[in-house]
Amino acid sequence: AGDVSKDTWVLSDQPVEQFSLLAQRQANLRLHRGGRELPSRMADNLFWLGRYTERAEGAVRLFRSLVIRLGGEMGSTRDLVSPERVVSMLIVQKHLSVRRGRRAMQEGREAVERELWTILFDPESRDGLATVLGNVRRNAEAVRERLSFDTFRILRDLTEVPNATVLTAGHETDDALRLLNRLIQYLAAFNGMVAENMTHGYAWRFLDMGRRLERTRAMMQLIQQLAVRTEGQGDGQLDLLLELADSTITYRGRYHAAPQLAAVLDLLLCDETNPRSAVYQILTLADHIEHLPSPRDEGVMTLDQRIVTRLSSELRLADPVELGASVSRFDTRIDLDRLARRVDRDVHELSDHIAERFFSHSSPRRVAGTQRDQSRL
Repeated sequence: AGDVSKDTWVLSDQPVEQFSLLAQRQANLRLHRGGRELPSRMADNLFWLGRYTERAEGAVRLFRSLVIRLGGEMGSTRDLVSPERVVSMLIVQKHLSVRRGRRAMQEGREAVERELWTILFDPESRDGLATVLGNVRRNAEAVRERLSFDTFRILRDLTEVPNATVLTAGHETDDALRLLNRLIQYLAAFNGMVAENMTHGYAWRFLDMGRRLERTRAMMQLIQQLAVRTEGQGDGQLDLLLELADSTITYRGRYHAAPQLAAVLDLLLCDETNPRSAVYQILTLADHIEHLPSPRDEGVMTLDQRIVTRLSSELRLADPVELGASVSRFDTRIDLDRLARRVDRDVHELSDHIAERFFSHSSPRRVAGTQRDQSRL
């Protein structure tokens, strides 16, 4: 961060010899596929690029929900989540510092708006959106050679959107919505390029594993914040949960009814056809782990395989109706809260084990793609 590099050109009045380390056209190349040669440091950066892009999307969707509620675009019904409630979610998910968030809520809605405009449009704000996107850009630059020109260009443009958006007096809400909608479009474009243009080798798998782990973690946090308490069913919190999970249209098309807890939990926890559900993320992670290097000849499941097997079984066997039925005297849905905590704990353990197994340069048990090169996967 802060470093500057510049090309230096040495002029010559004579023709310069063209030299390249690339194989010449007339050379015979051995055909091969798979993309199995991946340095562990590159895999680490790709893994965190996936996590940071997913984390950025979660932050952008929360910020957009706050802007919409501050602008009153959700209507005037009494069943709406207050802007203060969304601010508290931003604090819990560490997109806003506790001190600044609580101070803004204490001072009132105008203070919340001022704080939000600072987060979205001030590149110097420590809680700002530029900080979140800066993490994306740093990891993107570290893996630039693994991304196509168009994919890298999308990430570069994504991180420059806040700098290119001007906040105009009297039109702050419109400017903020325009900014956040553009960011979601760029993030969707990046995910589409990765899915359709990146060969599905180790590089793609580590990037996608980072996304899936982060999406599972975020989903568990949203469920704990919006569905574990018993008031989550009647005051718009289930609507907000569907909105943040980008599953509102899916729910409406399936049920043609107002959100009900069991149906929402089934869609976001247990539905294997929903790309936003927790079980979909775990099954995708299981497929990635199955294709990574492992001592299969030993006939013993690795720790990460055991974790994803436990997670997938628990989510597949979960009963959405029973999860919402048991309520403690503190108005907490006990079984749902325990499930969310177990999944969140196991996801953290899985992430740590993947890092130790593939990214640690001091671990003697790191598995490599070949026995000769222990620095590669």
